[in-house]
Amino acid sequence: MKPAAGAVADQNGSHAISTVRNTISSSSNSNGSNSSSSNGQAAADAARGHGENGHTDAPAGPAGAADGAAAAAAGSRLADRQARLRRLQRRAAAAAAAAAAARRPSAREPPDLGPILHGAPSLLELPRSRAGAAAEAAGSVEVLAAAAPPAAADLQACWRGAPLGPLPGGAEVARDRALTARIGAAVSWGQVEDALRDHGRAPNKLHVAAALSRLAQLRLSGAPGRAAAEAAAGKAGLGGAAPTGTVTSNSGGGWDGAAAGRPPPLDDLCEGQQALVEALASRLEGGGWRALGPIELAAVLTALARLDQQLAPHHEEGALAALAAAAAQPSPRRRLRRRVVTCLWALARLSVTPPEGLLRAGVRVSLGIRGGGAAGPAAPNAGPPEPLPPEALVALLWALGRWRAPLGAGEAQALQAAARGAAATLGPRGLAVTGWAFARLRLRPSVGWAEEWAAAMAAGARSANGHDVAMALWAAASLRDPGESAAPGSSGGGGGGTQGRPLSTPAIEAATASAVRAEAPPEAAAAWRPPRQLLDALSHRAAAEAAAAAAAAAAAAPHGGGAASTASELAVSLWALGRLRFRPRSNDLHALASGVAAAASAGQLAPQGYAMAACALARLGATPSAAWLDGLLGHAYEVLPLFGPREAAGLMMGLGALRHIPSERWMRVWWWDTAGKLPEFGPQELALCLRAAVGLGQAPPAGWLRAWLARSLALLRARRMGGPALRMALPAFGALERAPGAEWMAEFWRQTGGEAGLASVSSISSSSSINGGRDKTSSSSSSSSSSSSSSSSSSSSSSLRSRGGSSSISVGNGAVAASSCDLVTWDAFTCGRVLWALARLGQSPPPLWAAAFLRHTRTLLPCCPPQRVSDMVWALATLELSPPDAWMDACAARLAECGALEGARGSAAERAVARGRGRGEDGRGGAAPGAPGLPPRHLARLLWGLERLDPGGRWVPRDGLVRWQEL
Repeated sequence: MKPAAGAVADQNGSHAISTVRNTISSSSNSNGSNSSSSNGQAAADAARGHGENGHTDAPAGPAGAADGAAAAAAGSRLADRQARLRRLQRRAAAAAAAAAAARRPSAREPPDLGPILHGAPSLLELPRSRAGAAAEAAGSVEVLAAAAPPAAADLQACWRGAPLGPLPGGAEVARDRALTARIGAAVSWGQVEDALRDHGRAPNKLHVAAALSRLAQLRLSGAPGRAAAEAAAGKAGLGGAAPTGTVTSNSGGGWDGAAAGRPPPLDDLCEGQQALVEALASRLEGGGWRALGPIELAAVLTALARLDQQLAPHHEEGALAALAAAAAQPSPRRRLRRRVVTCLWALARLSVTPPEGLLRAGVRVSLGIRGGGAAGPAAPNAGPPEPLPPEALVALLWALGRWRAPLGAGEAQALQAAARGAAATLGPRGLAVTGWAFARLRLRPSVGWAEEWAAAMAAGARSANGHDVAMALWAAASLRDPGESAAPGSSGGGGGGTQGRPLSTPAIEAATASAVRAEAPPEAAAAWRPPRQLLDALSHRAAAEAAAAAAAAAAAAPHGGGAASTASELAVSLWALGRLRFRPRSNDLHALASGVAAAASAGQLAPQGYAMAACALARLGATPSAAWLDGLLGHAYEVLPLFGPREAAGLMMGLGALRHIPSERWMRVWWWDTAGKLPEFGPQELALCLRAAVGLGQAPPAGWLRAWLARSLALLRARRMGGPALRMALPAFGALERAPGAEWMAEFWRQTGGEAGLASVSSISSSSSINGGRDKTSSSSSSSSSSSSSSSSSSSSSSLRSRGGSSSISVGNGAVAASSCDLVTWDAFTCGRVLWALARLGQSPPPLWAAAFLRHTRTLLPCCPPQRVSDMVWALATLELSPPDAWMDACAARLAECGALEGARGSAAERAVARGRGRGEDGRGGAAPGAPGLPPRHLARLLWGLERLDPGGRWVPRDGLVRWQEL
């Protein structure tokens, strides 16, 4: 056994943030002013040779030499400060990684930027009994004085090798019972240790379970310590220096809907306390776990979880073997089922994931499903299983949601039935955990269940705390069609994409590739939208929590279980409202924004919170003042070294959506900080950073752009730069009017063209484009059809396989997976944006690549939005590519079907009316059904392209159409 680093995650992070803030402040003031710091930064850029313009002017003459020496000295000083920042950043990252790997009891996973990039944030909570909640609220853990060496360290050696089972005999049984009673009556850790020492013999399994359980209860209840008495007596007991930081414990009310309160924070175990826990756990080594019965196993695992312990590998194996033995018992009774649930909950809190077979067997035993798994055949005339108590059901749901456990159809249906039956007895915490778990498990509950859940959650929102509200809002934002992934480029995929509903489901990664998902009930196919009553109640409660936290921060008073967790809950609540496109009442929205600002000002907002808040406000259509945003960025500036790839990309994306341009100094630090992290960026983060920065009019420095190209080239070669990333990155280069480079483009043709791309790269030297007459294009297309017949046939089928990863295409709505870079997996939006960018950059595709592109887009034209048709027509004309007759036939049919040219007919007044009817867009550049016409800019592009691709009006007659110049 070893202590969990998760218990000190919050204070380590706070200390790292404070250290970085102080270091940056000292570096900013070291030269006397901010301007000198900026000059030092510029000097450092010049010394490195990659300033904003990518070159350094050589100084001329003695004055120039002196200036150069001064600049070099300033650059050297700044380089030293930056090196110190990097060391701090690495130290903080190592501490955060260790804390995340060892995090056990807090169960508060920091929500990821899924909804911003490719996933959704998750907020985890620990269900517990009402007695546990009351014990936590009683007070903080005891604080013991330091003592060295810890007296409990020698117990492990004294107990080694002793039998674990109870000894036979009346006298021994009486002594064992007396020890158990003494342990249960102990009111301090020292009394537990004294009882074990006075026993004179190694504790058996019952004593180990009782002692660990009592120690966990004492830690939660905050029993008075014996530090003063032991110090006076000169005893080296379970002393330990009280830690300076605290960890937020579990929060919220019970399952009966009682008012939710935040318990006081828990201190970490000191050295002596940890030694006693390890000594007790050492009794389970060497097969001791297998000797535990279900009751002892549940008690030991629960106690270790509440004591913030981390199981060593051999302890994990023993615990899982003991759980397998408990789950294999035939015809499990209700009490055994509850013990199995407790074991699953504790293992989830300890971050121990059982194998899939054992997990599903444990779920079946917990739910009372007979005749499945290891439980053996069902008993004759066996009735329906007795339902689990509400607290046990919610604990099981939480554990499965924590694991994102793969469930079969039987387990999923039984779980949904049990949740629906217990919904009336659950309070806000239980309801929030239920909705959260269903979304995490990607279950597809019926619309009736979702409506009942929403009504119950709205009724109990008044007694929910911020954590319950955050979980419920996240669940509401994720429960719509949870079985399907977010459309590429939709709100869950990083911007842009195919036609998607406003409330699309975030892409939640499966726990295992072989997971068997439950079949959806017939009514689950209907779309469910959270009712306004639920969202209004939850947003109002979240605003009240934000206002209370802001007031506590202003008064420098502690707020419940921890200010950092409150800030995290606020960020998740705000993100969920943005995901739902639900704008709260103005007062509530103001309170939420003020809470974010207060948390940032107090240093409580994590890097992820900055990104989530900025993106959420943009999605809600809020317009924060420039001063508010500058203040938020000022606080983010102090912790920029702690930003990871997702946080950095998400914050820049939010700023781009809000149309807020940061200061030059802020951007200079952001460029410098992200340049060193670009090798860690994924394709989505790379594309988002570049697109958002360019959209704000910020040209990347030459050194940053070189690092970006190197990283994206590596991703291209690994076939990880998919269509959604390319459709963001290439238009950004088009806006910069700077091509990525010959090597990058050659790899782009090779990887995106499939077989045609491989052949195209080898023929680039002979021909750089498909131009000339239509006959030449047709012959080129026909000559390449034999070499790429398999690609052509697969592009017209209902399902395609990409070589770069799993990809599935749904012909019904054109939704494609975002993991492949093959152009045959691109949707119409990606094709239009990529071709438009190639035209802006003047990059004519190789003949075979262009032929494959035209074959693929011809299959997309019947359902292509008119604005995407306009983009492709304009780009083909700009690149002087002549599409084949079949492509032009499909294009003309699509333009006639959607009435895209209606806005170019008749007088100016009639055209204005047609444009007014055509403004109902779907949010991705396509007109709404039944709304003819295009915006003037797209209409002018379309007419300009048709004049060059179809000069004679063979496919699209120009009778009654105005010229493009008149638009």
